[in-house]
Amino acid sequence: MSDQKASFNTWFVPILIGLSIIGFAAGLSFLFPWSSISYWAVDFTVFYSAASAIAHGKDPYILANLVQYAPPATINAVLSYSYPPLLALLLTPLTALPLETASRLWLTLNLLTPGVSTCMVLWATSWKPKPIVLAALILGATLSLPCLYTYVSGQASLWSLLWASTGLILLSRKHYASTGASWALSWAKPHPLLLIPIVLLVRSKRALIVFIMISLVSLGLAFRWLPSWPQAVIDTFKANAGGRETLYQATALGVLSYLGTAGLIVRAAAGLVAIGLLTMLAHQQADWRTLAVAQLSLGLLVAPYIGRSDVAITLLPILLILSDRRSSARPVALLALTAWAMPFMCVLLRVTLNIDWLLLPLVWGGLSLWIQAAAAAWYVIVTIPHFDITPTSL
Repeated sequence: MSDQKASFNTWFVPILIGLSIIGFAAGLSFLFPWSSISYWAVDFTVFYSAASAIAHGKDPYILANLVQYAPPATINAVLSYSYPPLLALLLTPLTALPLETASRLWLTLNLLTPGVSTCMVLWATSWKPKPIVLAALILGATLSLPCLYTYVSGQASLWSLLWASTGLILLSRKHYASTGASWALSWAKPHPLLLIPIVLLVRSKRALIVFIMISLVSLGLAFRWLPSWPQAVIDTFKANAGGRETLYQATALGVLSYLGTAGLIVRAAAGLVAIGLLTMLAHQQADWRTLAVAQLSLGLLVAPYIGRSDVAITLLPILLILSDRRSSARPVALLALTAWAMPFMCVLLRVTLNIDWLLLPLVWGGLSLWIQAAAAAWYVIVTIPHFDITPTSL
């Protein structure tokens, strides 16, 4: 009888806790007056409008088509759809609902994602922290500044976070084809995760094939609208480039935008170096955790554009570093925690010192990305002695 009771508690308690958290997130999404916030769901409105355009057989990359399915004055040159068609295709079921209802369902998913992703990384690494530490990790992830921005604006960064963390579990279990599928879904918003195809190309041909197949299927479903996609991307970048707009990006190399052509050359060189470093590392018998830390950190560092909500992706390499006994007792763990804490510190200093520029994404986001990159480099160096330098293929 005692064994049955223990088995019951093993399953019942986690399920009850999970349902309670889901209920709380749903209640917060639908009961809190989110719409009273000035920039509530500004990004989700774009995704919803693009999905609505597709559902009605219209080109989601034409600004006039988006305006038809959005409230007045919510779609413009800056707020327009320029992502691959996959995200809009996946969101088409939500277009059966009113925008306000759909946005609150999207918010519920976003509220749950940081905690779920944290637990996924713990599962992937078999890290079992004490309950108080686990609670601190989940709370710290859920209340991080980039996530708070995402809740309000309805960005898709936490969608990428969810599928990227799912891919880490699958990678740790050597389910390579499923890893490719999961990371293809995370690539619905590709720019924070640019280097994923490089890892798949070098380490697992099966994963790469699945990744490419899902990408091609999504492109095929939207083939008739693809000719206007490149121009939509160019127009969006032009609308966001230069001037004060750069200050509102969290890109690590954002200051290069002020250097014109020279800045583009430096960005291109940094990208090529990142690809080379990751390719060299992927050819070695580096364990999946080291490779994932390098991939995620380098991708964020050299991305041409990182919005403030995209900084949430740093949660994954930070947790991977903290979970590894090879680094947890070293200063590299403290450096990783500093990257995580940087947005909190900037908010605290802004409140106490009344220094407005501390809340510029280029400041708190850029610092967080650079510190995270330093922690990742240190982590890779720490784990290099554990490699076999003989090239291998998965």
